[in-house]
Amino acid sequence: MKYDPEMSMLHGFSGKDDTAYRVCCLWVELSRKIFPDYMHSKTPQIKTLKKSVLFRTMLKLIKERDFETIGEYELFIKAQLMIFKRINKKDTPVLIEPVILTGDPAERRWFYWNKLVANANKLTKQVYSMQDADMEYDLLESLKEIKKICGDELTFEKYAENSSKIKTSAILRKIKPIYIYLSEWIKKLPEELKNDIIQRTDSKSFDKFNVDYAKEIYNNLFDFEINRS
Repeated sequence: MKYDPEMSMLHGFSGKDDTAYRVCCLWVELSRKIFPDYMHSKTPQIKTLKKSVLFRTMLKLIKERDFETIGEYELFIKAQLMIFKRINKKDTPVLIEPVILTGDPAERRWFYWNKLVANANKLTKQVYSMQDADMEYDLLESLKEIKKICGDELTFEKYAENSSKIKTSAILRKIKPIYIYLSEWIKKLPEELKNDIIQRTDSKSFDKFNVDYAKEIYNNLFDFEINRS
C-alpha cells in the first residue's frame, strides 16, 4: 500500500481520514520492512479501507497522539516496531498488528523509546530497561493524579485531608503501586489506612525488584514529600 493523493480524493478521504490513510500506508510499509518474515495480516484495498480494522485503529491513534506532522507518526510507528524487534531477538513471540500502536502499552513504549534516545545522546551512557521506564512512567502519572486531588498545596496536611481520595485513586490504579511502595507520605498515614492501601495495591510485590532507579526518580519528583515530612 502506497499513499496516492489522487486515490485519496477519489475515495473521499479528507482531514483526519486522509491522515489515517497516510498512516495506514506507513504501517504497512514499516511493519513489513522491519518484520519481513512475519505473517502479516492481509492489506485491505483502498475501496474497503474505511471499513477495516487497520483504518479504525489509525483513527484511534490519531485521536490519542494528535501529532502535527506525518513524520512524527512515522517515528512513533518505527519506535514501537523497533522495541518489538528487540523483544523478538530474545526469542519471545510478538504480535505485530496495528493494535500495538494504541493505548497505555504504546504510550509506555514511546516513553521508553524517548528515554533511550535521550540516554544515547549522553556522553555517559546509562543502562535503562523497560522496567525502569514503566516505574518512571508510573511515578509521573501518580504525581499528576496527586496534583489533581491536592491542587498546588502539596503539604502533608492537605494530603491527609484527601486520604480517602488518595486511597480510591490508588485502588483504581490512577496512583500507581510503585508510588505507594516508595512514598514517605503513605508511610505517615494512620496505620490501618496505610496498611489497607498497601494491601489493596499489592505494592509489597516491589520487594522482589531492584527499585534503585525508581527511588532516584521518586526523590526528584516527590522531593516535597521528603523535605516536608
